[in-house]
Amino acid sequence: MKLLVIYGGIGPEREVSLRSGKYVYNALLDAGYNVDILDLKSEVESIADQLSKYDLVVPIVHGEQGEDGQLQKLFADRKVKYLGSERAVCIKVYNKAESHKLFESNGVRMPQYQVVSKSDFDNSELSKKPFVLKPVEGGSSIDTVIAREVTDYNNNLCHKYLNRHGYMLLEELINGTEVTVPVLDNKALEVVLIQPPDGMEFDYENKYNGSTKEICPIPSGLVSEDKQLELRDLALRIHRMAGVRHLSRSDFIISDDGDIYMLEINTMPGMTDESLFPKSAKAAGMSMSELCDQLVRLATE
Repeated sequence: MKLLVIYGGIGPEREVSLRSGKYVYNALLDAGYNVDILDLKSEVESIADQLSKYDLVVPIVHGEQGEDGQLQKLFADRKVKYLGSERAVCIKVYNKAESHKLFESNGVRMPQYQVVSKSDFDNSELSKKPFVLKPVEGGSSIDTVIAREVTDYNNNLCHKYLNRHGYMLLEELINGTEVTVPVLDNKALEVVLIQPPDGMEFDYENKYNGSTKEICPIPSGLVSEDKQLELRDLALRIHRMAGVRHLSRSDFIISDDGDIYMLEINTMPGMTDESLFPKSAKAAGMSMSELCDQLVRLATE
């Protein structure tokens, strides 16, 4: 069997994807697979003629092109087997506003939200108290503002990003403990507790510079075993609710009152050496090469 890892892409998460794809590629080599790697540097159609040479495509492209349905449409049109969710599912959950509607309508607790333009932001009640502003489509905390205090600096930064995107997702800020739960096939893996450096946020820089503590497995003194079980059950329910295939990672906040709020689901989570999915898999007893071998087996079933 011959595999192709696609990485890179033209979106803002390109640099993360380059790291993820290389890590997956090396793990597949370690697992004994015959595998090539391809950097996606332009529109997805540019690689169409190369796909027929491979038995399975492993697209490790985050955000634009990789999680918004573009690559998945190409694979379906070319009748190529691939890892990850189908196009319709990717489109449905990639848009954070549509994701809110889907999960809230099925009883999942999420922060209050509003899709805002620049003028909407200035007039919104949500912007008058601690808030989070993030792109409606995108990830890796790029162009995200976490405002624990409403200040001119935060508002000016929001205006800058709103000028860039046109409209964004404004959410109430939930104070509490941030955790994430990967799902592999139909099994929720270990919950990961995220602890950014003191006084700092789990933003783009602190996700990938190694300064954030990702605790897994989590001692019961930090998050009770019952709460971890609840989180794993919820992550698996969200995975199935969305119709996600093979893998996902859902992010949550446990509020100071003990309530669980879902933040978002990722259909192609980060796979760098600093990423949360591989760390959770390792805590569950899987090396990176074993994890990637399992992903290939799921995609070829």
